[in-house]
Amino acid sequence: QYPEVTWARILVEGQEYSTRNFEQGPWQQSADIVVRGQKYGTIQVGYLQEKLPRDEGPFLKEERKLLTTIAKRLGEIIERTHAQQRILQQNQFLQTVLDSLAYPFYVVNVEDYTVKVANRAAQEGQQRGDLTCFALLHGRNQPCESADHPCPLQEVLRTKEPTVVEHVHLDRHGNNQHVEIHGFPISDSKGNVVQMIEYALDTTERWEADMALRESESRWRSLTQTSPDHILMLDTDLTIQFANYASPGLTIDELIGNPLYTLVDESRQSEVKAILEEVLRTGVPARYETVYASPDDDDIYYESHVAPRMLPDTDQVVGLTLSARDITERKVAEQALSESEAKLRALFEILPIGLSVLDETRNIQLTNPALELSLIHI
Repeated sequence: QYPEVTWARILVEGQEYSTRNFEQGPWQQSADIVVRGQKYGTIQVGYLQEKLPRDEGPFLKEERKLLTTIAKRLGEIIERTHAQQRILQQNQFLQTVLDSLAYPFYVVNVEDYTVKVANRAAQEGQQRGDLTCFALLHGRNQPCESADHPCPLQEVLRTKEPTVVEHVHLDRHGNNQHVEIHGFPISDSKGNVVQMIEYALDTTERWEADMALRESESRWRSLTQTSPDHILMLDTDLTIQFANYASPGLTIDELIGNPLYTLVDESRQSEVKAILEEVLRTGVPARYETVYASPDDDDIYYESHVAPRMLPDTDQVVGLTLSARDITERKVAEQALSESEAKLRALFEILPIGLSVLDETRNIQLTNPALELSLIHI
């Protein structure tokens, strides 16, 4: 209504944006900027001077509706920006992951055999630009067709299933290299194969690595599957990377990717987080106890032992390994014993006859009030 005396301010994610004439005063209204159900900021408008009362102070109801709409739109913009940032980060992360692989990894278009995505190992020694898979890996100008070099793309198109074939590729020095080609189909919404993921492994190194990995996985699987304890692996952010079991009401998928301390009672989250961070910082193992409320309203008591996970031959802590044992039976037994002792002590105290407890040398260790009273009157 009064643009000449109107100011505006937006507070979002710790930042402030305001008109030059911003001046805090009593004649203002605001609306929350909400993103994914959470308040991310506030938008405010106000007058520098007092104006006649309208629907909401000096403001019209249409102005309130407009402010609310703007706040909603800002929330949508922020959410969309965050989504775009996440997509960009995911793409950057994916490329970084691919570039970290020591073997060639690429995605091939089925229509013309051109390489859509490739990591550094696949592009090494090659010029930038559109390349076909057969030119990139074989230095050829035609697709593979011979029995010695079956085309994995044709096999994937035929079966729409993953395939493995053996080839002889040229390494970066132009030498032959015996490799194993793995191809995986990428299909559109109609089930048509439109691209293929492909990577090449040196057969000998892959076999050795695969055997070592299988042996390691077998040992680890045997350990975790036969262990009565919950075994978890955390990264340096205290996020769960692996879990062999989940507590009642939870699944392993719900555990993976979440900080461990967020799964305990809220009143103890800071304490548990501090314990885990101390193990990360010092490398000294620790233990603690927690109580988990199951969906059946039963309390499950856990005793957790935490140890640092270090790189071989170094002091660098790269994560934590945690073993949590269900000690509910022990806790229930301790509680029952405590309650039993309390009842016996109460009975001992109220009995009208005098009682005493003697040690092995017949010295009095404990008397009840009735005995003490009788001794007074002797």
